[in-house]
Amino acid sequence: MSLTVRAYNVLFGDCILVSWDEDDGEHHAWIDFGNFHNDRNDVFDTVYTDVLQRTGGRLDLLVITHRHLDHLEGFHVLRQHFRQNFTIDRLWHAFVTPAVDNQFQIAQEALAGVLPASATAGDGELARIFRNNFGAAGVSTAQRMDDILKTLRYNKAHPVHRQTALAPIRPAAMQRLQIEILAPESDSHVYLEPLVNALADRAALDEYFEMAQRGAGAGRGRAGAAQGRASAIGRSRTGTRRRAEGTRPGSGDDPFPLPHGTAASKSALLRLADFARLRRQLRTGGLDLLGAVDRTRNNTSIVLALTYQGKRLLFAGDAEQKSWEIMHANGTNLAATVVKVGHHGSINASPDWCFAKVLPKRLSANAAIISTDPTRFTGENPVPNAHVLTGWRGRLTAQTRLLRTDTKAVGKYVEVRVVP
Repeated sequence: MSLTVRAYNVLFGDCILVSWDEDDGEHHAWIDFGNFHNDRNDVFDTVYTDVLQRTGGRLDLLVITHRHLDHLEGFHVLRQHFRQNFTIDRLWHAFVTPAVDNQFQIAQEALAGVLPASATAGDGELARIFRNNFGAAGVSTAQRMDDILKTLRYNKAHPVHRQTALAPIRPAAMQRLQIEILAPESDSHVYLEPLVNALADRAALDEYFEMAQRGAGAGRGRAGAAQGRASAIGRSRTGTRRRAEGTRPGSGDDPFPLPHGTAASKSALLRLADFARLRRQLRTGGLDLLGAVDRTRNNTSIVLALTYQGKRLLFAGDAEQKSWEIMHANGTNLAATVVKVGHHGSINASPDWCFAKVLPKRLSANAAIISTDPTRFTGENPVPNAHVLTGWRGRLTAQTRLLRTDTKAVGKYVEVRVVP
């Protein structure tokens, strides 16, 4: 009896196959299958063929941890092939509170009004993150998810969160392998705060630009619409008004303070010799709002713990700092022997305290798996992050037990075998 984890090099994305022995033979769970919009899609064919041969087209469980292209695009691109060749007992995908899920659409509309087409059509960091969140080639991530659910053959599909009762939705053949859902929370509002603030701040900033151009008392135009959208979500769960309405840029630590009052604001802005340049920088610098969208969606990732014959494995999806904080506050047991490192080794998904919490003892059986591609995010905040790599290495007895997908050829895999 044993369990094996394969993590495939799909360029920048996650693709994990877990195979384990039950009394009646080998069983399989497939967690995520995707990469960025501009990655080579032929890698999907290679991985698909390998998994089909390994599983015989029978999956006990298919998991899509969250709605980002780098976690679901392979399922979408090859959905007709999946329908023909795979039978799936259970399909789990991340539950997001409907009211919160709607905010992603609001954010997309706000960003579309702020960012020039060239910023989202190129191959820079902003374009990659925008498409990963909202889709590419005219098909949104929401539509991709719908296509997957409509096309694949499965017995039941379930949106899941930490409070989901697992007994009714557990794969029927999963006996020796125990499974827990550690995140996300059933109320996605706990992850929304950064998005609310970013939308409100962006709307307030746009309003000042419009006032400066049109003069006091002019129609609010698109800025008014953006302000209205921000106001609609700029309330906490207790109904407290957020910064969406009546916010004055220039308060607090704002880097471009403006005098109070519409006329004064107009005068001050128009006196800036480089006002047009400043406006372009802020408008094209929509990475603040886009970053908030990205963090919020990542924090709704499914985080799984699998226990097999006394050995525990943690699959962190793309859970970022907020999700880790909530799991920690819940008193969640995060201890494991094998960990799939969160968010491709980003600094925002491995808080300093988590290394010892997840791998509490330095054992020879310990392993850390990172699905990553170091060519995508470089500069001041590279992925994978050196501090994160050092933190996980510090919990291992051998450096070979830190397994990176980018050390393998595209379409190939790193593998960890867990023996009770």
